[in-house]
Amino acid sequence: MRIQNVWFATRDVFTIILEETIENFQRDLRPEREITVWERIVSATYIAMDMLESCDQETKKQVFSIVLSFSFGNHEQVFKDVEEGKLDKAITHAAGKAWLNVVPPVTVSDVEDSGV
Repeated sequence: MRIQNVWFATRDVFTIILEETIENFQRDLRPEREITVWERIVSATYIAMDMLESCDQETKKQVFSIVLSFSFGNHEQVFKDVEEGKLDKAITHAAGKAWLNVVPPVTVSDVEDSGV
């Protein structure tokens, strides 16, 4: 279900069929962790789109691409691309802020361990 949700949320910006998406996650050494990363990518993409108050498909593609780069740790390349005018500064700012501020998943055991 979670893989399908990730696929539905990204299929307009990351053109890969559902079956291939499922197979890719199945090949991962730690699929649970990878699914969590992709859920964070999805959340950050939608947070940035809300911040930009945009539904524009090209903007979403750029946001997704930037967030995906951040997830790979390619921050320096993203900032270099902004300086070279390859990426929009406002879109990059929103994507970066969204990526840094996505709320991490909290489980019941996390709450119990914290004494809350």
